[in-house]
Amino acid sequence: MAKSGNNLSRGRFSDHDAEIIDQITITLGIVLDNIMKDFKNPKQVMKEYSDINSSRAKVTRAFTALSLTNIDQEKGAYPAQIQKAIIEMSRGFYKKFLEDFLSNPPNLSKVLKEFEDAGIIFSIIGKKEIKKRSPKSVPRKPKDSMYEERRLEGPPVVKKLTATVQDYKTILSNPQALDLINTRLRKHGILKKAYDLISKNAFYAFKKGDVKMYDFLETFKELFPDLDPSVIPDSKVFREGIKAAERKTMERMRKELVQHLLNTPINSIFFIFSLAKLEAK
Repeated sequence: MAKSGNNLSRGRFSDHDAEIIDQITITLGIVLDNIMKDFKNPKQVMKEYSDINSSRAKVTRAFTALSLTNIDQEKGAYPAQIQKAIIEMSRGFYKKFLEDFLSNPPNLSKVLKEFEDAGIIFSIIGKKEIKKRSPKSVPRKPKDSMYEERRLEGPPVVKKLTATVQDYKTILSNPQALDLINTRLRKHGILKKAYDLISKNAFYAFKKGDVKMYDFLETFKELFPDLDPSVIPDSKVFREGIKAAERKTMERMRKELVQHLLNTPINSIFFIFSLAKLEAK
């Protein structure tokens, strides 16, 4: 495991990469600190989760953020591709919820515009510009109409991650850099405190919540198929088990989950948290 410290980061990585590592570490520290301040009350967290679920726009924002981890930077993605990815990653309640909302194209356009305003993605507009700036985005023969832009909506548009966001994604896909960031956060204790709080809220929500909680659990598994099954088990089995579990058993399960997350950082989650730096501008 990599050791923390600026000297190591400067010696093992280029100056540019070391700077990005510092940015991500600081941003994650701020995000985790805010989580500990804002989510101390499990009942309040449940209420906020319910508020998000009641808004199709808020649900779409959440799923759009999750889908960004899979955008191919060379090709980018057409809005119709992003829409398809969002619907395919959803499960149960969320699938119908999102299908209804995204059946009206302007709804996704508004959400994507918010991500663009935050400096997370940018647009390449028109066939000539796409061919020039993102030639691999141009499909020879689209096999699925979902991948084709609707002609009445104007010129074709390709969405790509901004340079800063792509830097974050690249750094976090490097196991050594990810390990260094995780080690720094562990050293200062903030990561364990945040995971403890998040897991307590999550277990409370799963114990008290409805089926929508488990639909989101299935979606999370779909988005991160490389996760250890022990971290996110089958949602039906998990739901039945946690509903019947005694407090002592639940606490043991929760602590095991926290330790697993501390030992095995998930780059996709760190990536999503790192976007807070841009969203706050």
